[in-house]
Amino acid sequence: MKHYIIILPTLMDDAPAIQMFTGFWPLLGLTPVVLKFGWKKIKDDVGLVQNIAKIISEVDRLAKLGTVSLVGCSAGGNIMINIFSQRKDIVKRVINVCGALRPGGVGSKFDTPAYLKSLQYCEEVIAKLSEEDKNKIMTIRPRFGDEFVKPEQVSIAGAKNISLPTFEHMLTIMMALTIFSQPTIDFLKNNGI
Repeated sequence: MKHYIIILPTLMDDAPAIQMFTGFWPLLGLTPVVLKFGWKKIKDDVGLVQNIAKIISEVDRLAKLGTVSLVGCSAGGNIMINIFSQRKDIVKRVINVCGALRPGGVGSKFDTPAYLKSLQYCEEVIAKLSEEDKNKIMTIRPRFGDEFVKPEQVSIAGAKNISLPTFEHMLTIMMALTIFSQPTIDFLKNNGI
């Protein structure tokens, strides 16, 4: 049975880079499915909800074919937590890589109203997660600093929260999916965790 890993990239919807970074994952028994979220096209709350619904449809479709886990990179992280909250019964694992999960960060010129609204949704969702839910979640952040996201925005109390020996936002995302991917892979495969 295949283990599908639905991956959402950053606010930049940089799917080709994420596909390249995870190109070796099938050799490890994981099938990456990289989707764009379409942040730049979302104009209001309705658009945000519609785009989340599209990802949920893909979760439902792939769950009929195998196991499904979720990985969100940067802005994709809070979306994946939101989706997990609606599909806890079928999602095996969720990983947030360098993503803010609540408002109050450094902010950037790339932030959109939809992204800021999704952070509010995510903060509400996290408050309702059970301990069992949190056991299915891993968060990853750089140990030596992130210019966009504060450490306390990335972690969830009760989840598996790790830091990599890296600095910088995009570098850490790349490293979490490639050179330092062992914790990511092990958590997705549930190896010894």
